[in-house]
Amino acid sequence: MEWADLEALRITGTQVHYLQVCRRKLWFFSRFITMERGNAYVEQGRVLHQQAYGPKLRKERWLSGLVRLDYTEKGVIVEIKRSRRVPRGARAQLLFYLYALKRYVGWPAEEPFPITGEIRYPRERRKEEVVLTPETEQEVEGWIREIQQVTALPKPPEVPWKRICASCAYAELCWG
Repeated sequence: MEWADLEALRITGTQVHYLQVCRRKLWFFSRFITMERGNAYVEQGRVLHQQAYGPKLRKERWLSGLVRLDYTEKGVIVEIKRSRRVPRGARAQLLFYLYALKRYVGWPAEEPFPITGEIRYPRERRKEEVVLTPETEQEVEGWIREIQQVTALPKPPEVPWKRICASCAYAELCWG
């Protein structure tokens, strides 16, 4: 395994999601500054997980301590999200999980591509298929490099205020 591979093993799905949402949030989270506890939106997501998929969530898995799957169903990795408000982040997180499973765990062993997963939005009764292909695998590798750059910064990056900031758990820390 190369050094770059070892460094990539330190990346989590949450970091990949945060890269898509806000680089500042990613920077804080990467330094173990977490503001999620007690945030109404985060708590709603936890409750939704339990209500919609309670018995299945007992099948959650940790792989290398970095990949936490909501559950698998008939060989499909399933990621549950509260809403489609940040679809790019949800898609990126699931692609990272599929990438990590293929690259570091060797799953699935029988066919290298495509590897599929599914994002489910129970409140909206919607689901979205996500496929790891050679192209999306390169995209994930680019995100890993970006995350390494952001987390290496000596101070949090400057970011513009966006509408999503109003409901972010880190809003008070960023905007006072």
